[in-house]
Amino acid sequence: MHALTALPGFGHRMGRRQLEQWQAGVDRARALPDAELPQPGQAVAGPPPPRSWADRDPAAAARLSAARAAVSALAERLNMPQENLITPDTVRRVCWEPPSDLTPTRSPRLSPPTAPAPGKSPR
Repeated sequence: MHALTALPGFGHRMGRRQLEQWQAGVDRARALPDAELPQPGQAVAGPPPPRSWADRDPAAAARLSAARAAVSALAERLNMPQENLITPDTVRRVCWEPPSDLTPTRSPRLSPPTAPAPGKSPR
């Protein structure tokens, strides 16, 4: 356990209180066969962190910026949290790898109240 106490975070009282649990976790991990250990450099599912988009894919960064602005404006107009409209993860994933079919569609719920829903005739 001495090796853990030399690490930052384990030298103070809170770290020392959890020391036995941490050591038990380290011991369990060391006992695992190599085949059960995670492989270094495994690909992470999903897009990279947004801060790197401008360098890696400027078009995706532009899509993300536009999507965030649109979601923010709609959430403000509806007076609701952005996350209730669409999750940030979904926005990032769609902006990083947009679907191949980008045919514009509009949900009847988002149509202006004066316009009839698609496929309906005005009353």
